[in-house]
Amino acid sequence: MAQRSRNRPADFIKILFFVTVLCGGTKAAGAETVRLAFSSFSATNAGFFTGIEEKLFERRGIDLIHLYIASSSIVLPAVLTREVDVATLSGEAVIRAYHQGAKNLAIIGTQVDKFTFSLFTKPEIKTPQDLRGKILGVSRFGGSLDTSLRYGLQQVGLDPKRDNITLVQAGGMPEIMAGLTAGKLDGAMLLSVYAQRGKELGYRELLDLGTLDVSFPQGVTLTTREFLRDKRDLAKRFMAAYLDGLELFLNNPRIGKKALAKFTGVKEERFLDADYAQYTEKYLNKSMTTEPRMLSIVFDRIGVASPDERGKLFKGLVDNSILAEARALGASTTR
Repeated sequence: MAQRSRNRPADFIKILFFVTVLCGGTKAAGAETVRLAFSSFSATNAGFFTGIEEKLFERRGIDLIHLYIASSSIVLPAVLTREVDVATLSGEAVIRAYHQGAKNLAIIGTQVDKFTFSLFTKPEIKTPQDLRGKILGVSRFGGSLDTSLRYGLQQVGLDPKRDNITLVQAGGMPEIMAGLTAGKLDGAMLLSVYAQRGKELGYRELLDLGTLDVSFPQGVTLTTREFLRDKRDLAKRFMAAYLDGLELFLNNPRIGKKALAKFTGVKEERFLDADYAQYTEKYLNKSMTTEPRMLSIVFDRIGVASPDERGKLFKGLVDNSILAEARALGASTTR
């Protein structure tokens, strides 16, 4: 019985991919398949969304199968077991796993290198001190929402255990938003268009982590060393397609906002305008390159103090060479 229970997440992912393949139409002749998992349908992944919508992966000879898994803590095991080839998720979850022995992981890009979350609360909660005794929502423990909330609380002198602040796993961003509006949560971490909606609904933006002057690998692109070794040319074309999508997103607001609307499910133009402006001007790491400073805060959190050990971990986990090779392929779109 225990054996079956442990295998359920992997079996569920296989079913999702099977359904996606059945619904996705005919595979182009000669195309190679890449299985991609998103942990968030936010503008963090705007380059991927645009690439998918504009069929830029197909132009690179890639049959891309993608699905949504609502937290980094669930996506990561799917990468480790190679149920997916590539995933986008929180960098902290990846660094912790690598530090604990998952040496086959490889970060091949960083989409966002700073916090983009804000803590929204009921209007009657006016100061951080009012959070004592309250219930706050995140996606799952160990995910990027959970990490950023705990960090933000620490910055204002609060500790969930000491100050009786209850953190609950509320699901993906749509489910978190629903819990907040239904009154089941006193506050929640929101981002992207959901943060814009929270403002309009009258919730208070109590903590804006985007204003903190810190680097943090909020959104990274992850694969395995085996995938890079066995399918390097495919990995290179995959990253080239992402760069194509990112360039198109940054330079064509109409196409970019259309992709955001498709994947986030938000249709209101005012929300899409605000989200597009924030990510193009403030959040997206336009080079996609992963730098040592981006991991420093995570090294602090997991107790890696030695510069030599930090350097060794960075060198072992991060592979920027795929990006360099992808750029050398040139753009596949001139739009």
